Amino acid sequence: MKHAAHPRSLVELFTGWLWGFHPRTLPPMQRANYARELLSWAFLPIMLGAIEGGTMSVLVKKAWTGVPGISPELLDFAVAFVSAAPNFANLTSFIWARVSRGRDKIRFISTIQVGTCVCVAAVAAMPLNSWGLLGTCILVLIARAAW
Repeated sequence: MKHAAHPRSLVELFTGWLWGFHPRTLPPMQRANYARELLSWAFLPIMLGAIEGGTMSVLVKKAWTGVPGISPELLDFAVAFVSAAPNFANLTSFIWARVSRGRDKIRFISTIQVGTCVCVAAVAAMPLNSWGLLGTCILVLIARAAW
């Protein structure tokens, strides 16, 4: 009578799963593209977390509170606008489906991902004045819609 094999440890299961993402597990022709794709997808969630509605609304409220020329009502409107940007972006998904029709999907998605990255970087460069608040609101909306 054979004894049942001991189940692998949790560490072995995790390392085996993690090793499955290594480019060496793929055929040689796919390794370079896979490595670049894996790297970009590893950092995209961090970028998206930066422009998430709740995150950006707190940042907008903290950064522009007390800035001359920005009334509390305008700031509250901007916070509401930024926090609602992800919901508006959901409404634009059908537009992206229509625009991408008949185009190379990988190139199209890569282009809008780069556009999202540019918008996120531009948010970091916005000045702390009324134009910067307007620019931040618009850039967050565009970034969420492009994503």
